[in-house]
Amino acid sequence: MPLAQVTSIQLTAVRALLMHSTSAIGEGGPVGASVAMLVADVALETLLKQVLVDQGIKVPDRADVHELTKALIQSKPQLASVPELQIARRMRSARNPVQHAGFAPNEATASAHLRDAEAFADMITREFYGTELAQISVAALIQEPNLRGALEAAAASAHGGDLDSACIQLAAAFGLLFARCGYWVRRVMGVTDVEERFTSGRAHPAVLSVFGAEGVTPNTDEHQTWREITLVSLGIPLPDLLSLKGVEMYAEEVLRARKDGTSVSAEPPSVGAIRHAIDVLARHVWRLETAQPALVESSQHQPTG
Repeated sequence: MPLAQVTSIQLTAVRALLMHSTSAIGEGGPVGASVAMLVADVALETLLKQVLVDQGIKVPDRADVHELTKALIQSKPQLASVPELQIARRMRSARNPVQHAGFAPNEATASAHLRDAEAFADMITREFYGTELAQISVAALIQEPNLRGALEAAAASAHGGDLDSACIQLAAAFGLLFARCGYWVRRVMGVTDVEERFTSGRAHPAVLSVFGAEGVTPNTDEHQTWREITLVSLGIPLPDLLSLKGVEMYAEEVLRARKDGTSVSAEPPSVGAIRHAIDVLARHVWRLETAQPALVESSQHQPTG
């Protein structure tokens, strides 16, 4: 079944919700674990309802994952033999105490629930749309054209095996987001346009490479004090920052090697690591756009390559 625009958006949202579940587990504690389990169930309910709509089947009112799955089996009886269907029953048993009895799960329980949700979602998208959910990037949810374009280009480059370009495009998106967030932070802290002209810094090499000099607004990489405040304002957890920083460091080495006419000594990140970093950054941009649109304010400039 070809993906219609609405279906594509819904699948992207499902992927983003499952990624949010992963982050909620990482926040630790029973609250994070509970949120992760419930959000994972919302993701699967969204996915199953979209499949039913695409199949022309009336969506049952107030149906949970188990009931929606039963409706799908009625429309496609061969699904009854798919091993992953046991997951829906297992997830229902795990979720009910959390949702209805106030049970506080631990991290291990939530992680197992999320693995079940991801496996079940992959089975559904494979059976009905011919693709793995993991192959769908959440970059399509981003409204800002420069950031979305750079992340989609990075995903396309990674898919085509051009890992150097993928890293540069991803680093450019991260650098541009950081610059815009830094500019917003300095405005909040009372830095004027006149003072901004005297802010020491450098143009981000990957941003220059992808967007051109005119695409950097503002074009500074703040001194250490502003960097720390900007990082806090982004609200990106340390593991995600480390993932992005690894790609960024490799991208800068590639750009230096191209400038000097030398070869790159370091090994590129794996395709899986790059895809993970793309989705991590896309999810955080999506979050920031929702919470504080001015922080990722759009620029009129488009990527140059």
